[in-house]
Amino acid sequence: TSATAGGGETTSGASDGETSSGTTGGPTTGAPTTSTTGEPTTGEPTTGTTGTTGEPTTTGDTDTDGTTTGGDSGGAAECFEGKFSDEVPPPDYDQFAPVIGSHCLGTDHQTITDVEKVIFLGDSVTRGTPDLNNLLWTDAYRFVLSKALADKFGINLKKNEYDDMPQTNLFPSTDDFDSCAEWGDRTDDLAAQIEECFPNGVELKTTLIVITIGGNDLAAWAKAGTDANNPKSPEELLANEVPQAVGYMSDALDWLTDANHFPNGSYVVFANTYEYTDRTGEMGSCVAAQWQSLEGDWPEGMDVLNTFNEAYMDLAVETQTDMIFMSERFCGWGYKHKDANNVCYDPDAENLFDLTCIHPTTAGDKVIADMFYAVIDE
Repeated sequence: TSATAGGGETTSGASDGETSSGTTGGPTTGAPTTSTTGEPTTGEPTTGTTGTTGEPTTTGDTDTDGTTTGGDSGGAAECFEGKFSDEVPPPDYDQFAPVIGSHCLGTDHQTITDVEKVIFLGDSVTRGTPDLNNLLWTDAYRFVLSKALADKFGINLKKNEYDDMPQTNLFPSTDDFDSCAEWGDRTDDLAAQIEECFPNGVELKTTLIVITIGGNDLAAWAKAGTDANNPKSPEELLANEVPQAVGYMSDALDWLTDANHFPNGSYVVFANTYEYTDRTGEMGSCVAAQWQSLEGDWPEGMDVLNTFNEAYMDLAVETQTDMIFMSERFCGWGYKHKDANNVCYDPDAENLFDLTCIHPTTAGDKVIADMFYAVIDE
């Protein structure tokens, strides 16, 4: 597939870790999804495809005659119809003419088949975070998705026949599954992660790469935008930090879709960036935000978020990789989910963000796993 140009200088500080700078580019549409575990997903009841946990995942609107709008029947805007408003609009993805999956969970640019190896890159959403009920955080979306992908593609999750705890953080990798995602990492850390996971620069196995990255970039911009002494305007961020982050992501996609690095093919599926305020910009809606220097109101940050996610879609179209709509799916299911005035209000919603504000709950991890699986499977 084609690749985009990229590159740029380093961006401002991450929300929960260090960064490293550097630079770092899949085949094309498919079939309906299937369930693997049979365990119901907590979240929005919808029609269409089923996910890794056996519950129907989010799709386009269903008309009275049973037909579905949005997805491959229309553009991204149809998928989000009725969920946003003119005052707080969603990103304009359709300007890039993406192919949208029938499930409305993301794009459908690749027919992903014959995968022999799966690599995870990104931040703590992908690495996983512990909670009081699961200190090994084996409910993180990465592990839920890994099990489903192992079944789908016939890939071995275990190191050997005695490994009873495959793909946990005690046993983090196998020959065919690995993760180089790190807590606190941002887009400018992707180059180092790629070097770690592909040290020889060439991977002979047909490889699927799954990524969540950008949340720590957004957190840094939110801090800069609400700095009490010297706040950065959205215009400043959109002129500098945002293009730099997009450049790093572009470099990564260039590398990851380059046939010189993957002579037998590669596929890339990545998430756009979500946030926990349900598009209100009320960062104090989560108590723990104050301990991360995320304080005050930043409603103008939604324009920054939209532009960032639009740029991600532009990259997905140019490189013919795929993007899941994590931002749109989680809107209304954050820390303002009980506020009937929030633009994405759903009376059936629950909070899918944990006490850290920026990481998903176990239910949220299942939603993310189902979204990735649906896009990979179609």
